[in-house]
Amino acid sequence: MENRTKRDLSILNIVSDFEAKFTNGQVGYLSEKKFIRVIEYYEEEKLFTKALEVCNLALTQYSFRAEFLMLKAKILLQINKPKKALKVIDSAEKISPFELEIQLLKIKALSILNEYTKVETLINELKSGATRTDLPEILSAEGSYYEIRKEYDLMYLALAKALLINVDDEYLYDRVMQSVELSKNYIQCIDLHQKIINIRPYSYMAWYNLGHAYSFEGEYEQAIDAFEYSFIINKDFENGYLDCADLCIQIKNFSKALSVLSEAMEFVENECETLVLMAYCQIQLANFSDAKYNLFKAIKLDPYNDEVYFNLGVCYSKENQWQNAIDAFHKAITLEDSTEDYYLHLGLSYYELGSFNKAGQYLRKAASKAPETSAYWSEYTKFLIKQGEIDLALDVLNEAEEYTFGADLLYCRAIIMLRQGNKGKAFELLSEALVEGFYLHTILFDIDPELMLDAEICAIIKYYKIEEESHY
Repeated sequence: MENRTKRDLSILNIVSDFEAKFTNGQVGYLSEKKFIRVIEYYEEEKLFTKALEVCNLALTQYSFRAEFLMLKAKILLQINKPKKALKVIDSAEKISPFELEIQLLKIKALSILNEYTKVETLINELKSGATRTDLPEILSAEGSYYEIRKEYDLMYLALAKALLINVDDEYLYDRVMQSVELSKNYIQCIDLHQKIINIRPYSYMAWYNLGHAYSFEGEYEQAIDAFEYSFIINKDFENGYLDCADLCIQIKNFSKALSVLSEAMEFVENECETLVLMAYCQIQLANFSDAKYNLFKAIKLDPYNDEVYFNLGVCYSKENQWQNAIDAFHKAITLEDSTEDYYLHLGLSYYELGSFNKAGQYLRKAASKAPETSAYWSEYTKFLIKQGEIDLALDVLNEAEEYTFGADLLYCRAIIMLRQGNKGKAFELLSEALVEGFYLHTILFDIDPELMLDAEICAIIKYYKIEEESHY
């Protein structure tokens, strides 16, 4: 981290000095190296107009340097001006006709222009005379060409060949995974990275990609092991820690996720976000005291992070500290007012505190924020049924059906039919709900615990439970 800071300050000083002189029209003579650093800085910051201005200025001093023409062509391609880029590439080619990078830029420009015959001819010519050192770059360009054509299997094959030749190229590892996500060649990806690991057992990027490939195939334990190898080999590899922890959270192995995140704290760039993830895991493990400790640390780092306050509210609600929970959820909403979960938890907290008007107000708000999600409508409907607002609950269900469908809504409707004395319709809806989502049937008992003593309802649930189990 220290080296990176020094490097950043160095380039910022160069750019600042350049801008001051440029504004006053006194740039004078600059070394090639300084011009390149300023151009690359603007490119990284996506200040492409400025980058092009500096390229043109550099070319007035170094008119026969192909490097500045290549930089200019790259920028023109980034802003989707392939015809202009091609003219610049032609000028560069006259200066350095055998420069591989110029030919690769030409492939990209011609690909964007859909000049596919020219591209394939050029790729084949380059491949036929390529050295082993140059071949991976040519294959990488070929992969980009197939990506533009949406021929993702061919894209993967080209990039996989490139990576097998140059197993130390981190950029190629990233490109291969992009092609895998597009082509869905997960099995081939596993085989490829196992081959690479046999060649380079300490390649952290090979283990990292292998982790993603296993994850795509549902081999979660093997994926976690592979991710772990990636950051054991490269102890400050942030993505390895975070992706491993994320997968652990997905499969609800919160203890493992917490262990990985704790280890990552020394290396992560966004400490606040990591503390929130740790707190989330601690909440799932019912370690509310530790979760709050981490959340208060996170608040000191970023007092405007809505997720921190939301998770703090969840902690308080788990501890039945409803007023503290309400205060935290309100703070989260003040910072981010478009997240439906914040309104849901606020409404449920007001319900527990006995403030039913406010509870209904915020539960309704949650449903309106995410009308396509049945869970928010069912929570609001459950509340209304418990409050005896049967007609309003039915109206809400009718409204919900304009946006979404779910077994949870069917259970709510079945309860309403029972309350209205329409047992036949209630049992019909209950049967449909049990088929659609058996695991949600506890909604019935949440709304009306006495239904656990209803012999007919219990018999229907038992029948569908047997049906559900027979499918496994």
